[in-house]
Amino acid sequence: MTDILQLARKVAASAHASGALVPIDTDYCAITDNHIEFVIRIARNLDRRKQAATIKSPTPSQNPFLPYDQALWVSNIGEHHAVLLNKSNVIDSHLLIVTRQYEHQDRLLTPQDLSAVAELITTHGGLGFYNGGAMAGASQHHKHLQWIPGVELHGEICVPMEPHLEKGNAGAIGIATSPFPAAIAYIAPDRPLAQQYIESYRALTLRLGIDNGGEQAARPYNLLLTKSHLWIVPRVAECFESISLNAMAFAGSLFVKNTEQLDLLKNAGALAALRSTSSLNVHR
Repeated sequence: MTDILQLARKVAASAHASGALVPIDTDYCAITDNHIEFVIRIARNLDRRKQAATIKSPTPSQNPFLPYDQALWVSNIGEHHAVLLNKSNVIDSHLLIVTRQYEHQDRLLTPQDLSAVAELITTHGGLGFYNGGAMAGASQHHKHLQWIPGVELHGEICVPMEPHLEKGNAGAIGIATSPFPAAIAYIAPDRPLAQQYIESYRALTLRLGIDNGGEQAARPYNLLLTKSHLWIVPRVAECFESISLNAMAFAGSLFVKNTEQLDLLKNAGALAALRSTSSLNVHR
């Protein structure tokens, strides 16, 4: 397999120089809540990016992934997906795994989708995630999974939540109420990652009522994937107060637009924010 991460860093350098890549500069702080150290990133240059977006922003019917910006293309992965740089990245080497043919973000994931992200995680570790619908934080309607490295270039851990997930035996699945409502699969180290993702995703989406037999998800959710865990968080709201939360929040990494939102999060507690937007409805 091509070293996608090494290739992504080369493409990013070129895309940054040409202006195709527009990172969001952030400051960093940590909030500890119930012994979990949440990573909080506070935007610095959002006003400048909003001004640029006013000039070039697409209409709601436009699709930035079909066609995608060639300057952001990293590689193809499998027969059905392209790997792109995230144009407005907060974390270096943040990659998008996009279906080459149009599918809607509300559709359930296919074995091909899960195999594509599994290939990347098998080789490079890190976190794969999916925002299943607008209420789960999806900002684009064309189906795309996402991936970030496990550790940033500056040493910050990108998945601080994983050690705090409820415990289980390798190969098992379970329902957790702490630290937030979620369904969790515990990955066995001696079996292919893709097959475990496919089996666990199917079992848990059925159990949560996300998969009701159709192509579309029956309720919004976030999916998170590592070498050790798969966890699904059913969503009941996109935002806590004014703060939009996507799958990254349930990895323990939150993004806020300004210091006012940071203060709101500190006062309420990060876990309270996560719990207010998620809820289980288990089909026994």
